[in-house]
Amino acid sequence: MDEDIIDKLAVIGHHGDSLSNKNDIINGGVLMTVELVSSLDEEGREIGSIISRCEKLKRIRVKVLSNEKVLSESMITALFRADGPHDFKLESLQLGGTAIGPTGLAALVPFLKSQPELKELELHC
Repeated sequence: MDEDIIDKLAVIGHHGDSLSNKNDIINGGVLMTVELVSSLDEEGREIGSIISRCEKLKRIRVKVLSNEKVLSESMITALFRADGPHDFKLESLQLGGTAIGPTGLAALVPFLKSQPELKELELHC
């Protein structure tokens, strides 16, 4: 399943190189684009597990490619687990083009509080 999940991630390293190996992503990814095709929580948990282990992430973009274009509370919780340790200091989180309801926004707040370096937040409620 890891390779299927890695295919949903576009990750750029510090030197502008494209990263496709899970260890390279975790150890050196600075820009991650997540393309969600389904709203399956299992998919979100696997991607969230990778995100939570990244060491150098600066920017995350999430694109929902399904017809729903909505990030559910459970998907947001799976992707941005506030309970997990995050070694990175995120500067930008872009959820543009993706609707988030009040419960989804409430689920995102603990993660946002854990990111003191965040300077840019794009979302649609």
